[in-house]
Formats: sequence, structure tokens, C-alpha cells
Amino acid sequence: MRGEPLLRARGASAGYRGDAVVRDVDLELRAGEVHGLIGPNGAGKSTLLRALAGLVPLRSGRVTAMVPDAARGAGARCEPGDSGRVGTGAPHGAHGGAGTAGSPPASRELDLARLAPRHRAHHIAVLPQHTEAAAELTARTVVGLGRYAHRSRLARLRGDLDAGDLAIVDAALERVGAAHLADAPITELSGGQRQLVLLAKQLAQQARVLLLDEPVSALDLGYQLEVLELLRELAAEGRGVIVVLHDLGLAARSCDRLTVLDRGVVRASGSPAEVLRPELLDELYGIVSRVDHDPHTDSPRITALRRRREPVAPTEPLERPEAPRDGAPGRGIEPAAAAAGRRHDAEGTA
Repeated sequence: MRGEPLLRARGASAGYRGDAVVRDVDLELRAGEVHGLIGPNGAGKSTLLRALAGLVPLRSGRVTAMVPDAARGAGARCEPGDSGRVGTGAPHGAHGGAGTAGSPPASRELDLARLAPRHRAHHIAVLPQHTEAAAELTARTVVGLGRYAHRSRLARLRGDLDAGDLAIVDAALERVGAAHLADAPITELSGGQRQLVLLAKQLAQQARVLLLDEPVSALDLGYQLEVLELLRELAAEGRGVIVVLHDLGLAARSCDRLTVLDRGVVRASGSPAEVLRPELLDELYGIVSRVDHDPHTDSPRITALRRRREPVAPTEPLERPEAPRDGAPGRGIEPAAAAAGRRHDAEGTA
């Protein structure tokens, strides 16, 4: 069940060097939800993710986050007694605070641009697509960097993690299956192992919102499934996850909602069954596809039959999906795509 809104974009446009890469985006992430961003290369997925994290300035529109009232000031540091939270998955701000025991504190919707970077890191953790690892740091030290926003100024100057922070770090490594890599230099790890360590760093940050850019791209099949199952667990524990994925099959079985980007514009948003339609996939990816139901995963199954010889004319106009009402599904594919679907059916049977 989808919970309270954690992150919202309204009419958000963002880009670099004077150019808007994503335009007029409406998107909502709720607690308990894994929300996938899909689309062809160059569609603007990474830029949108960075804009949602406050790392790329908006040219127009707003991005807001739900921030617990108890943490609105400087952001209270987690106490050593909270060290088990990574193991149980309870994010910062999800427990404690004012009110009854175990109930979340009251929250307020704040513009992301108003939050200082350290305060923002209490609530949003970002795993970028490409991360350099030039320093000879151990995996445990890298994961420990995720505790930076929660530590006092004196503790940051000292450099060493206290017992509570170390327990959180070790629990994060254990949860992603990388505890055996704790003392290994990050530069000696494979691409997949490094990705697991960086994911553990985001867990150690104990943010309630996770923004992950292609977190399984360097992983083998077994680890891909393990990481995506972990994302489902984190959502079930009250977090919200936005994840960029290129594998549409994994997106279909792992995400509650999908948002499709094409040339910086949202083309569709809704459940996997609503969004993953052959007429839209054929247009966006230049393929001839088949979509049916996979009884083993109870999700859409996408088969790319071949590359399309002639590109499909884009459906015009590009209609932006309406922002979903609370608890209501997105509108899905715009009606204008139906003509492309008829062309697809004719070609597929030729």
C-alpha cells in the first residue's frame, strides 16, 4: 500500500549550460513505493534524478520533500542506540520524535532548494551512475562516508566513527551481502562489488528517500535480483525508492510505478501494465516488440523481436500525463499512441 508522499516534482525543468534537458515534469514518490524511471539513452533520466536530489538547479517548477518537524532545524543526529536501524530498515525520521512511541513525527512539505545540503542528506540519499574511486579507502571507510551528515562537527574533525556509527556501517555492508569486503581497498574491487559497497553507503545514510541511477548495471543476474529484492524490502519498511533501469523486464517485476521519459518529456506514468505497451516501446526504442503476461512473475513480459526497419513517427502531440490523485493510478499511455499500435500489429503479422 502506498503511504504518505515523500518527494514531489511539479512542472520541474532542469538542465545544463542554458539548455533544459528535462521539461515540465510532474512526479510523486510515496512511502512504500519503488518508482522506476525508464526510457531510451539520452532521455534525461539521470538529469531528472539529480534534479530530484537538488544536485541540478531547477529552471522552473518545484521539487518538495516531506521533512519531519523534529528534524527541520539542523537535523538531529542518530543516537548510538539506533544502530540497528539499517538492519531493520527504519530510516531517519521514520521512528521516534514527538507523538506516541513508534509513530512517525509530524512532517511538513518543504521546498528542496531551501534545505542545506547536510540537512537534505538526512532525507535523500543518491547513488549516481558513475562514481570514481581513486583513493585507497577500504570498503568500510567508503560506507562510513554515508554517516557524515549525522555526525557532529567535532566528530567530523576527529574523523573516526563512534561505536554507533560503526554498527550502522557494518549492518549496511551485511545487508547488501558485502560484509566480507569490509577491509578490502575499494580500488581492488570489481565493478559489481564496488556497486554493492556504494549501495551500502546509501543505506548507512539512513535517508527515507533513495534515488538510484542504474544500481544493477554492473551486477550479474543473481546480484541484480538480490538488489532489487532489497529495494522492495526497503520500500516495505517505509522508504520511497526511485530507480533508473534499462532492463524493462526487471522494471516490470520490481517497480510499483513507472515513469517513461523521452527527449526530456514525460510520455507515460502508471503501473507497469499501464505503461509497458508495445506501441510506445516500439516508438521509443525503434523495435518491434511483443508484450504479454509472465505467469511466473505476475508482471508484463517484454520481448524485442527485431530492430524496426523504419522509425515510427512520433505520436503528436506529446501529452503530459496528469498528476495522479492520492491513491489513483496514472493515466498511462496517451490515446494518440493507439494509431502507432495499429501500425505495430500490421507489421508484426506481416
